[in-house]
Amino acid sequence: MGRRTRWWSGFLRWRPVVRDTLILAIYGPLIIPRVLSTPSWWECILFALWLAIVVYIPFEVRNTWRDRNKPLNRGLMGPSSIPLDDIDEDTVHTITARHGERVPAVKELRETYPGLSLLDAAQLVDRHRKT
Repeated sequence: MGRRTRWWSGFLRWRPVVRDTLILAIYGPLIIPRVLSTPSWWECILFALWLAIVVYIPFEVRNTWRDRNKPLNRGLMGPSSIPLDDIDEDTVHTITARHGERVPAVKELRETYPGLSLLDAAQLVDRHRKT
């Protein structure tokens, strides 16, 4: 992974933390004095939202830090977006040979190719188990 890609991945991962921290830093000094001087319903609602972000940020930082080495989930692709021709036969054979049973082999194959349908994965595993 290139340096630019690592930087961009880090930015995408930490973007919610930075956004929420900026909200706290900008709106905190604006909201708190207004709530203390002239409390209205609107000011109290804004303060409650600000306070919820204050409480949420440590959890967000903890989860982001814990998942920092995991690849970013870009969403699963639909089964039709992975043609069976693009699946590496050696990978299928290795996965099938590693697992003696059908179900773990199908599971690992679908984890390797996230958009692969269950039926296609099972057929690939069955085809390689017979050979």
